[in-house]
Amino acid sequence: MSSLSERRLSRRNRPQPAIYRRIVTVNSFRAISLVVLLWGEYGVWWSAASCQWPDAPLGIVPEVDHSHVLLVSDPQVQDPLTLLDSWWILVHIKQWIFSSNLRKSWNAVSKLKPDLTIFMGDMLASGRYATSEADFAQYARHFKNIFTIPAAQKVAYIPGNNDIPMGTGQYGSRDIRTFYKQHFGDTNTIIDIQNHTFILLDGPGLVNEDYQRTARSMTYEEWAPLRGGAVEFVTALQPSQDVVLLTHIPLYRPDRASCGPLREKGTIRKGVGHGYQNTLGKQTTQFLLESLNPKYIFSGDARDYCEYTHSWMRGSSDPVSRAREVTVKSFSMARNIREPGFQLLSVLPPIAPPAPQRATLADRPCFFPDQYGIYTSLYVPFAILYLLALFILNSLRRHYLRSTPGIAPISTSLSSPDLASKVSPRGTPLLNPSNSDNTWSPYHTPVPVSPRSSLPSKLRTPNTSSVGPNLRAASRPGTPQGSPLLAPANYLVDEEEEDHLYPHQYATQRHPHLHDDDWTPGHEPSVFPRDVPLHSPSPYFLPAPNSKYGLATRNWSWSWTFVFRGRRRRMTIRAPQLSWETFARTFRPLWELKDTDIDFMRRGPLRSTVFDWLAVVFPSFVMWLFLVWWSS
Repeated sequence: MSSLSERRLSRRNRPQPAIYRRIVTVNSFRAISLVVLLWGEYGVWWSAASCQWPDAPLGIVPEVDHSHVLLVSDPQVQDPLTLLDSWWILVHIKQWIFSSNLRKSWNAVSKLKPDLTIFMGDMLASGRYATSEADFAQYARHFKNIFTIPAAQKVAYIPGNNDIPMGTGQYGSRDIRTFYKQHFGDTNTIIDIQNHTFILLDGPGLVNEDYQRTARSMTYEEWAPLRGGAVEFVTALQPSQDVVLLTHIPLYRPDRASCGPLREKGTIRKGVGHGYQNTLGKQTTQFLLESLNPKYIFSGDARDYCEYTHSWMRGSSDPVSRAREVTVKSFSMARNIREPGFQLLSVLPPIAPPAPQRATLADRPCFFPDQYGIYTSLYVPFAILYLLALFILNSLRRHYLRSTPGIAPISTSLSSPDLASKVSPRGTPLLNPSNSDNTWSPYHTPVPVSPRSSLPSKLRTPNTSSVGPNLRAASRPGTPQGSPLLAPANYLVDEEEEDHLYPHQYATQRHPHLHDDDWTPGHEPSVFPRDVPLHSPSPYFLPAPNSKYGLATRNWSWSWTFVFRGRRRRMTIRAPQLSWETFARTFRPLWELKDTDIDFMRRGPLRSTVFDWLAVVFPSFVMWLFLVWWSS
């Protein structure tokens, strides 16, 4: 028997495993969640920076003169002025996430250090709706603040249908094209790179002129080009080098033409609407191919990646010419794609005489990680994993505490059938079922919350005289069961002998400096209602719960009584009491990680799991908001 007691004592005194300590588990999961957050916000972007220039297909070595060109299509930076008209916080968070992703994408791409960067149109999501030059200038500055380019690096821009108006419709100022030229340069541009002629074509302007030509039923041979228009720009060119055509709007192709395996879904089909056109017209495409005879073609606007090979004949006796067109993937988070991207070009100077089998330009598509997949495939699964792991740990902790001697389960039920059989450490019954007037006394309590170990001598012997602070409860002896008791307080009792009228086992109120005979309620008037005389000759006790001085009036509640499995049960729904004290008491476990075993057993494993999970996720969520705001 002694060996059994010794084993129980040793098991009770041994330290609790660290895995069952809340401060250890919560802080461990917090550290893991912060690592996952930093990886999702910055680490996954290293894959984009690891995309290399396509030098190998050209046999480029560092000693060979060559150039690197970066193509970026459809950034579609949001207008910062739209946030001023919206008060909804979700609109701001969405804008922060969008701008943050653009900055992180651009920071990763900038490490490639290209010689020339060409933006393939739609730099602005709604630049065509600018009503003044000041609005367009602010919009353009916001774009350039995100896409910062060193002064030594060359940059060029192609207008898109969201940058300048296309077709007829309600747009902003009529001088949008003038605003565009002031901040982004000419709409039609020629750039020579390694003896290659890069032609940057104004696609929206070409479509507008095509509408006017078609309305007059004229061919391009009959059409008089508009002054300063795209048709005049093309007809004036006489390129003698390899031509690289770049336009925002893709060239015409059959509707069933395949885009290759790198496209996420669908293909490019003919389509036209307010302010957009999916492809150039068939006659316009033929006009460009025959006039420029391009060797390489790059376009944008379609959001997704696409490859298509065009074929044409400049004359009846000329051989068939072919050119591969690559539609560059959108650089920003688009609704129809999961992985944004960009295009890398390596350019070599052609040799003389030209060798047909020797390529002088190679391109490679690069893709960013799944933007939405970072949230759905990384953050959400880890959050669910935290929840399951915390629930398992809390369940194991409850089992450990229940199986450890010296830790009694917490119960607040007064109707348990086995209360009558339980006794206190002194051997007295905890509840006497035969006595309907179970009054409070220092010997026993109706709630079995006393520890299993022996009690201090002061509590076991009520008549023991003591010197120093005693714990007394100010309550009326003999009041019905359930009467509220004041919290125990320290009273310094300085008495020479015991008063037989008020023995120690009864609750009385004593003053540390006055004799009991001289004590009156007037010394502490704050504990009494205002309408009770301060010098009442009779003693005052706490009122009944239903009196006007009793418990505070509860908020609205709804109760439903029903019978389940042969027992009558009640379900009550109460409106929460909104106050700072209630909020602090309810959510204190979120920032106070040190709790006792009694607190844990009182909350239970399910409620403890919820608080632990919120304590883990909340700091990461705050950090995520800060990173999004800081990088937006």
